[in-house]
Amino acid sequence: MDNKNNFQVGANRGAFDTRRGEHGFTLIEVILVIVFLGVGFIVTLGAMSSGLQKSVDAELVVTAMALAEEKMEQIRNDKVTFGYQYILNPNFPPESKLGQHAKFSRSVDVVTFVVAGYKNVTVKVSRANMPDVELTTSFADY
Repeated sequence: MDNKNNFQVGANRGAFDTRRGEHGFTLIEVILVIVFLGVGFIVTLGAMSSGLQKSVDAELVVTAMALAEEKMEQIRNDKVTFGYQYILNPNFPPESKLGQHAKFSRSVDVVTFVVAGYKNVTVKVSRANMPDVELTTSFADY
């Protein structure tokens, strides 16, 4: 077998090796890695912060909905106890500082449709820095 044409690995290695025996990373490589990891860390923190804020917002909306449902249930009970004619705006004044939910406020709006014989009742729960939550239902005189 003729070894003339065999490629010898590493024969000319010294000609293309720019480090020539040096080991480790250059300052540019270290700076690029630090910048890359820093950007990745900041993006990850931003995503986590956004997710946490949306979780808190969802919890506030659920609380507001529960407060609206609580008031609507009270109005239903008042209809059973006092009658259909009791469902009027003056009987349900606006409320603020709702017990342990001091930052929430709640109002009731009653619209009477005399010809049709029913009332639309809307309970609105408000809190700063979030959209209002409204719950609407109809009551009939029966």
